[in-house]
Amino acid sequence: AGENSPVLCYSFEQAAADDSGRYPLEVRGGAWVAATDDGNHVLYTGTGNGYALLSAAVGPEVMATLSGDYTISIDLCVGADNALGSFCWAYGLTNGTNTYVGLVNAAGNNGWYYEIKDGAALSVRSGKGLSVDAWHTVTLVQEGSTCTYYIDGVKAASSTVTLKPSAFGASLQDNYLGRSPFGGDAYMRNTMMDNFRVYDRALPAEEVAALHEACPRSKEIVLDAERVLA
Repeated sequence: AGENSPVLCYSFEQAAADDSGRYPLEVRGGAWVAATDDGNHVLYTGTGNGYALLSAAVGPEVMATLSGDYTISIDLCVGADNALGSFCWAYGLTNGTNTYVGLVNAAGNNGWYYEIKDGAALSVRSGKGLSVDAWHTVTLVQEGSTCTYYIDGVKAASSTVTLKPSAFGASLQDNYLGRSPFGGDAYMRNTMMDNFRVYDRALPAEEVAALHEACPRSKEIVLDAERVLA
């Protein structure tokens, strides 16, 4: 990996692990790694309570190293039949409900936000929803004490955030895509996810825009293809 590469990337081209092969993933609840009609591979959460469980080592080996600037980005496409009327999480790197890093849809799909919590929570609230049946890139950039929320490469909001993942990263052991640590929340139903990336630097605006430029385009899963990981 080069110096500009992410320290963690799940592109789902290596179905059972991150791109480096160091951090396995399991699909649960009917989720699967699917091929799309352009040859890309994505995590598909399915129509029930599907999600991916990432390696517990992501906490101590990746998140615990983020003591300064960092960036977290994910591509996602939520289908028309979805759970966005309820609270649900695109990702949650967690140790219970008091310690986590998460990207959260507030019930109603009109107020997505990023939250980092170690007892007390700090958040960046976008005040925006995500249109359904469309691919989006949501990127959080922590630079100094400012955390900025980007949707599709465009700044939506920023807030002062002083808590860094290194303060509690070693404890993060329940690391999810598509699931919340809160038992009352919904799962991210009928959602495709791709390119979950963590960088140990603050990406400049042009690189954030480039992530969205490279975002998947296909919304057609090849249903008769062999499931790569299920």
